[in-house]
Amino acid sequence: MLTVFFPPIIFGQFFNDLLRLIGVPANTWTWLMAAIASLVITGSVTYRGIIVSSRLAFVMLMTELAVVVALA
Repeated sequence: MLTVFFPPIIFGQFFNDLLRLIGVPANTWTWLMAAIASLVITGSVTYRGIIVSSRLAFVMLMTELAVVVALA
């Protein structure tokens, strides 16, 4: 259950930090939109099949890695 809810929460936090870094105001709503967007994207791809979702998981991992590197 933890692996379902934890990544969108963390992605929302990273997204807010990225917004603040580029000078865009971030708040709870931007965090919530990022968390819901990550759930919708992964949910729709997972619904279509595991091969597509494994490719998306790799792309999302690389995107998250780029955000973490940018914040570092």
